[in-house]
Amino acid sequence: MKGGHFEKITDVAYANGYFDQSHYIRSFKEFTNTTPNGYLQSGLDPEK
Repeated sequence: MKGGHFEKITDVAYANGYFDQSHYIRSFKEFTNTTPNGYLQSGLDPEK
């Protein structure tokens, strides 16, 4: 995933080639077993 600061999940989806937020969230959940919001709340940082 491209790095950067995003205000909305939709912005992240578009920046990574998805056409809508729901498709991005489904793909994210398949890969990580959690939603993007759940991932952020867990405090995990992929940059570290």
